[in-house]
Amino acid sequence: MNGQALGEMSLDARIRKMRSYLLYGGAAFIILGLWDGIKTGLYMYFHPAEALEEFYSGDQLQNYDESMYYTIMVVIILAFFLIFFTLRVYIGLKAVSVARGRNTKARVYVVLTVLYTIGTVYTGIDEILHPVVREAHEAHLINFIIETSSLLVMIIIIVSSVSLWKLDKQKAASQAQGG
Repeated sequence: MNGQALGEMSLDARIRKMRSYLLYGGAAFIILGLWDGIKTGLYMYFHPAEALEEFYSGDQLQNYDESMYYTIMVVIILAFFLIFFTLRVYIGLKAVSVARGRNTKARVYVVLTVLYTIGTVYTGIDEILHPVVREAHEAHLINFIIETSSLLVMIIIIVSSVSLWKLDKQKAASQAQGG
């Protein structure tokens, strides 16, 4: 490309570039979702009381015995993992499908990605405004890095998808004009 600006690239080259971004963004979103599920599962396994305190108040937890903690923990792990991982896989696979030129009219995955992004930003702001002091600060730093990476991947998916739609419209219009 020798330093060509994005506007100077041919329309086909810009489409290929956005598809490439979307392909890698979709794959990364799935992989980060898998990591998020593993991380959450390990955290809940090694710190069940702390994990349950995030969902229930201390008064509610006093009424349960230890075996009930683990039952609740397993149900929570499975429910959250299935919901969020399924959502991430759906978004990621749709992004990959659109990037490969299939299902180019899909729009729901972008709306879900926007909602997921809003939820991630809201959660991040809430954690900053209401910090919970825990022992392992390194784990929180790693979590922050992963969440930031996930947020960037979601932004890449959204921007690439919208750009690809616009470029596809431009290509269709130029082909309709015979150019």
